[in-house]
Amino acid sequence: MLEFAAIAFVLGILIGFHEFAHLLMCKLFGVSVARFSFGFGPKLFSFRIGETEYRIALIWLGGFVEPYSVEAKNDPGKGADPELGTPKYKPEQCIESASAWKRCLVYLAGPFSNLFLSMALAIGLFFFVGIPKPTLVVKEVIPNSPAAQVGIQPGDRIVSLNGAKFSSPELFISNLQAIHGAPVWIGIVRNAVFKEFMVTPEVREISPGVRSNLIGVAFLTEEVRQGFFQSIRYGFKFTIAVLDIFYDWFLKLFSGQMRSEETVGGPIMIGEVIVKAARRGWVELLDIMIMISMNLFFFNILPIPLLDGGQIYPALYEVVTRRKPSIGFLRIWQLSGILFLAFLLLLGLRNDLLRLFFK
Repeated sequence: MLEFAAIAFVLGILIGFHEFAHLLMCKLFGVSVARFSFGFGPKLFSFRIGETEYRIALIWLGGFVEPYSVEAKNDPGKGADPELGTPKYKPEQCIESASAWKRCLVYLAGPFSNLFLSMALAIGLFFFVGIPKPTLVVKEVIPNSPAAQVGIQPGDRIVSLNGAKFSSPELFISNLQAIHGAPVWIGIVRNAVFKEFMVTPEVREISPGVRSNLIGVAFLTEEVRQGFFQSIRYGFKFTIAVLDIFYDWFLKLFSGQMRSEETVGGPIMIGEVIVKAARRGWVELLDIMIMISMNLFFFNILPIPLLDGGQIYPALYEVVTRRKPSIGFLRIWQLSGILFLAFLLLLGLRNDLLRLFFK
């Protein structure tokens, strides 16, 4: 039950927020909306408020807002539920009647709502929870490590190295690396009592040509809450950093520098990630919501037909050139989008099955 509730909570907020932004922008510009759908495929249930039918569909991998169009006007039954009836609307309420810049904003509203939501969640986490900050308190001692052999224990606070005191784990680690494997005196405080241990670090090659001095301890981290304006600054920087990660991933994936099996997943992988995060706590769940929401933003601003980007760029072209793209171009554009999305879906499902049955 927890699994289903977590998936419904995350996808419900992210998809609903995205599609509601499209709906709101349509209403703002006087474009009538025939249907607001959460999910794809067969309808589970629906209801109508005013001119718009709101429905929940079977496949919760997205949603859509269907404005009235010239096509719907010529076929009044299109996009409407016969049981609910088809409301009357005027030609100027069709999406084609809106100017190019208004249509562009309608299409941009969805992905940018996900960007805004990600940033707002990040700011909230920095303000109410804080930023993880390592301390000098030992959280874990690796068995048979140099630290374990001399008697350093979890809960000890490291305070000095060869008599020099340190206030941060970063300074302690950097000075430890300068020792070059020689024995060192490490001072700790345990139950308000100061003790010193002579430790000979283990020298290990962590990458080709790079050696590191290790004593075998992991430090405890604590959450440090930030002020409101500091949280805004960190939230903005965090959002930009995540976008940079997605951009780098996209380039490496399509340039062949990264295997798709390692990073591309389908609905099964998405569900697993959400459930694992929910089991670790609500902070982890919000972290995953931020990442998925940023993912929605990133893919929906790419020029991929059938996604928002497939509508944004033809509208931008019309804004700049004051000419509509040709019918032939739009047909090829839509077909390429269908093929590309089918490829991504099949690739994700393939990788999901490989992870499930051939780990």
